[in-house]
Amino acid sequence: MAFSNPAVEATEAARALRLLARETRTIESPTHVYQTLGALSEALYALGESLDQLADWHERNVEHAMNDDGDRTAGRQDATAAALLLRDAATLARRVKGPLREAFAHNGRIAWSPDHIEAAERNRARPLPPASMFGRNSAPMPQNGSLGR
Repeated sequence: MAFSNPAVEATEAARALRLLARETRTIESPTHVYQTLGALSEALYALGESLDQLADWHERNVEHAMNDDGDRTAGRQDATAAALLLRDAATLARRVKGPLREAFAHNGRIAWSPDHIEAAERNRARPLPPASMFGRNSAPMPQNGSLGR
């Protein structure tokens, strides 16, 4: 499958992740959990690779950068800063992939009992809180600065 516009693909990926965030609130099947963890692990790899490639782009094009006022020095500084921050983000994506891969492995060793699936279906009927959005959390906040652990 060939793509010609990375901005469109990134928008579609963001849309798919928003849908996934909504769908995982009511996930029922242990098989779906396992498959979702595997797919997210692959997605993190692709995210890190994409972030590195965007950093490469900024580095290759730094000499053409300028700010809105035409200041090339400021533009180069921003392009360099963007490249460095994109490298940091790619590194963080790779770091997240390790624990996710381990969780995926642990999940794969679980033999879920049949009554768990029945209980999950019963719990599915209870109302859920509104979905959280990035930057806005609908979950209750812990009191007194505690993490609630």
